[in-house]
Amino acid sequence: MNESPMPDLPSWDELDLPVLDEVVDESAVPVLAEEVLDVPDFDFSSELDVMQQTLAPPDHAMAELEIPELTLEDLDVVSPAS
Repeated sequence: MNESPMPDLPSWDELDLPVLDEVVDESAVPVLAEEVLDVPDFDFSSELDVMQQTLAPPDHAMAELEIPELTLEDLDVVSPAS
């Protein structure tokens, strides 16, 4: 029989593991709905306008992409054998 390449692990009793003995009361969990958060209103429109002007390419740089319409004959599609 082949020996395992893993060394023998100590038993659970030999390990020095902490004992968890605290019980959490589920009703003590805080609920976010009870807190009132004051979130100020902010208008981001001016930042968006600046970003649009900064990132927009010049009008003359806009090149149109020409995609020709292809037919099956253009693609040399071989029909399946009957």
